[in-house]
Amino acid sequence: MTGMRTGKYPFLDPVRDELNRTKWLWLACCFSPIIYFLLARWIYEQWFRESNRGGLLNLASPEFAYAPQLFLAGILLIEPFLLWVKWYYDRKAKTSATLPELMAYYRLRTFICLALSDLAAFAGFIFFILTGEMKSVLIGGVVAFIYYAQSYPSEEGLARRAFALRDKKE
Repeated sequence: MTGMRTGKYPFLDPVRDELNRTKWLWLACCFSPIIYFLLARWIYEQWFRESNRGGLLNLASPEFAYAPQLFLAGILLIEPFLLWVKWYYDRKAKTSATLPELMAYYRLRTFICLALSDLAAFAGFIFFILTGEMKSVLIGGVVAFIYYAQSYPSEEGLARRAFALRDKKE
């Protein structure tokens, strides 16, 4: 029994290391909203608190009246792109011929979804720099965590696709 994997899906053993690396990358990406929040807190203490001003823009002016609503709409509009990427790469994965090729599509799908998820947290950070509102970093972080949950590279999801691949070969 030495040297054997003890996974729930033994037919995934050839790509298990790559799947685990993808999961570790996902976990590391989940810390980025926290890093953005800590950085925003430091910037607030160093720049905005002492100067007693909100940010680089003044939201009291009429041309920026709808900026918070546009920010929220912008980060919520990432969701359709996230769903489209998942749908597109799941469709492409159905055409794969081998398990490593399937894992390559699955990994690429996860990377793009992680980038879109991090975009929400980064947008919150940029909006904070512009306005000085800590709420924007929190909102961007919460939305990013929701998107990260949808981007998780689960073993069950890969196994479902591998089952379909195996059935297609038979």
